Amino acid sequence: MKRYLLLIILLAGFAGGASYNCSSCEDCNGKIQNASAGDTVYLTANITNQSETCIEFNQTDGITFDCQQNKIGGLDNYEYGILMENSNNNVIGNCTIRDFSFAMLLDNSSNNEIINNSLSYCDLGIKTQHPSHNNTISLNVISHNIADGLRIVLEYP
Repeated sequence: MKRYLLLIILLAGFAGGASYNCSSCEDCNGKIQNASAGDTVYLTANITNQSETCIEFNQTDGITFDCQQNKIGGLDNYEYGILMENSNNNVIGNCTIRDFSFAMLLDNSSNNEIINNSLSYCDLGIKTQHPSHNNTISLNVISHNIADGLRIVLEYP
């Protein structure tokens, strides 16, 4: 009985997801794409002057991306700070994103949580489109954007 109890305790210690650190768009994208559900990717440095989309979730499910209050900065409002396509059950938190066309775009992505981010000086803060359902957007500061802070595009059959 003691052996089984010890085995259960040891397995419970490994039940949580893995953690990965990244410091650039390319590094973070590689870690996100290779992560498994339950894993967390931490941004460990500011990223600045990006002229292309920086962080991409593409058919990635169940990942947490935590910027740890680091900045993701664009260059003259091009592209996306974070682009989530066909991705579900993810968490994006603690990011400061500015100077992109869109700070975040969720395209055909559902059941995600966008929490505790600062999104500013973009054309648009957050946009959801092409059915993206049941996303939780909370505790974000969305300010000084040219168009909308939040745009939810509804599509009906």
